[in-house]
Amino acid sequence: MATAVSRAPAPTAERVRIGDRVQVQTGVDARVRLVLLTADRDDPDLGVISVKHPAGAALLGAGEDDEVEFDIDGKIHNWLVVAIDRERQPA
Repeated sequence: MATAVSRAPAPTAERVRIGDRVQVQTGVDARVRLVLLTADRDDPDLGVISVKHPAGAALLGAGEDDEVEFDIDGKIHNWLVVAIDRERQPA
């Protein structure tokens, strides 16, 4: 189960897409840097999360200041999206 709980982001706010680096707050003071990739690569211990992983599915489409909730092995996790870093494509 993966859900995104919106905290009323601005209408023009960026949304998490595959390939984005997403900074999330996982607890009171903890910060974790994640990279969302295709379903071909998933290594949460290294901060690489596939969109097929519960955390990746919850983050996909979330915006800054959104809180996402997901379940891993019966345990509910809540993360706050702090920042989205999208690599710019060359012109």
